[in-house]
Amino acid sequence: MAGGLAGALTTPLDVVKTQLQSDPVHMAVAQPIDRGVIRSMRNAYRLEGMRGLFRGVVARVMWTIPQSSILFVAYESLLSAMLLSFPDSTRIK
Repeated sequence: MAGGLAGALTTPLDVVKTQLQSDPVHMAVAQPIDRGVIRSMRNAYRLEGMRGLFRGVVARVMWTIPQSSILFVAYESLLSAMLLSFPDSTRIK
């Protein structure tokens, strides 16, 4: 659930990143990134409001939840396997 929440909260940044990557004018003119990010956020908000900044939030959350779950399970499984293989490594010497 934490992965889904993080995905939802960072959706506006993903929208801006996609706009910057697909904007040929921004790619041709070397603008400082802060101006490009602010400009893209303003444009998305001006054109579509908050809906524009959160465009694709459902798809992003539906992608992030399973991705985070798989990562968490893999990490915990590897950690358990390593602790079983090296039982002395948990002791402080």
